[in-house]
Amino acid sequence: MGYGSRLAFGCNVGGYFSAIPSLSLHGWVFGIFMFVGAWIGSKILFKYIL
Repeated sequence: MGYGSRLAFGCNVGGYFSAIPSLSLHGWVFGIFMFVGAWIGSKILFKYIL
């Protein structure tokens, strides 16, 4: 997780939890796509692995 945040030049959690309270658009877009990605990932996980 630390290596990934260094590659991305920042932390995903900070980009989400700091951007939403300041009403920044990128925080809302990040949050929406984070939940969509988690939903798709869980569907793939249940279909092919479990």
